[in-house]
Amino acid sequence: MISTFFGLEIARRGLMSERTAMNTTAHNLANANVEGYTRQEAVHAATPPYTIPTREQTLVPGQLGTGVEIYAIRRIRDELLDVQLRNAMGEAGFWEEREDALSRIEAIFPEPSEHGLQSLIGKFFNNWHELNNSPQDLGLKAAVRVAAEELTVAVRQTYAQLGDNERNLRDLVHDQVGEINRIAEEIGNLNQRIKTLVGMGAQPNDLMDRRDILLDKLAAIGTETVVRQNDGTVIVSLFGQELVHADGTFETITIEEPFAGREDSLVITFSSGPTVDITAAANAYTLSGSLAGIESARQKVIGYMGDLDTLANALRDEVNAVHETEFFAAASTGAADFDLSDDIKEDLKNIDGTKALAVAGLRDDPTMVDGTATFEGFYRQLVTRIGEDMRGSGERTAGARAVREQLENLRKSVSGVSIDEELTKLMQYQYGFQACSRVITIMDDMLDTLINRMGRI
Repeated sequence: MISTFFGLEIARRGLMSERTAMNTTAHNLANANVEGYTRQEAVHAATPPYTIPTREQTLVPGQLGTGVEIYAIRRIRDELLDVQLRNAMGEAGFWEEREDALSRIEAIFPEPSEHGLQSLIGKFFNNWHELNNSPQDLGLKAAVRVAAEELTVAVRQTYAQLGDNERNLRDLVHDQVGEINRIAEEIGNLNQRIKTLVGMGAQPNDLMDRRDILLDKLAAIGTETVVRQNDGTVIVSLFGQELVHADGTFETITIEEPFAGREDSLVITFSSGPTVDITAAANAYTLSGSLAGIESARQKVIGYMGDLDTLANALRDEVNAVHETEFFAAASTGAADFDLSDDIKEDLKNIDGTKALAVAGLRDDPTMVDGTATFEGFYRQLVTRIGEDMRGSGERTAGARAVREQLENLRKSVSGVSIDEELTKLMQYQYGFQACSRVITIMDDMLDTLINRMGRI
């Protein structure tokens, strides 16, 4: 038999449910401007009806409802959209880091400019041409030496700046690896906390938000795969290797040594043993994320440094061969120590003016790239390649950013908090609360009549 107080219980459940819904809405409003927050929703559901039929029970049409309850606080999240967005984050991360690095490299080559290497190479050979008009003129020989000194200094400085950038990129690689390890540890710890709470029947939505923020950051660093488990945990793979395991444990990533020089490849090792050659993958564009982007830019810088070595060595060998004595230091190994010989530095008379026309003629000789380019032509090709690499990276960055921003906006439309929508819901829940309160008032009046007024004479 239904209790006399049955209606009060239904109204009480309504009050509790609407209050929970209002609290959830208030939580949404409070976090409307919090990065990574996922909108939550109190899900109402009817409680089991009264009563479950039994064999001895007299059946009546239908069953009597018993009210409402909040059976879940749901996160409004589209997991497929998360996968798409994280892929876009990785792609954008790769090209953004590469563009940023190459923009610094482009600034090292101020071309066209009277202070650029292009102009200094031309000035060097022009001064030799002038010396041909008066081979014994010490003033013209001094001009040749000054032009040569300016050229060697500019080559060394440019090379040193490239080297500084290459070392900075190596430092960035170490920073990124450290960030991966920090994120992996925190995701592993969150996995354990989430698993415990889910096992107790709770919904740790805010912890899951924190974990999703970390997964977004990790996706921007490297190629990521996420597999969700029924117990609320996630298995996370990075560069095709498992980083965070189902049991909450995680891998630590280290960089294989040596990674201390420009010719060294970047190979990362997971603590369980697997290795990933980031350099090979970056050169083949088979990985996404900022770590591969940094390494791709570093390899470009190494290529530019190699071209400067080639140019310096060719100038040294060709000029010395025509001059027939050591004009540039023969012991130099490349652009880093490209310099005049001690004899030329000490005495202008060691500059052979009778060879001036032959040296000047080297300017137009295709002595570079298997006899297909002049010194200036080779340098122009280098500058052009740097510009093309920068332009290509910029175009790819713009495209990747556009895709990422579009997906971010789409995710915000699904998971973000709309203040207007939440205020509308708040009013809806308020009216529900007031209605349940009114039911309690009416039931109280009825019970007062039943208990205190019936049977009075």
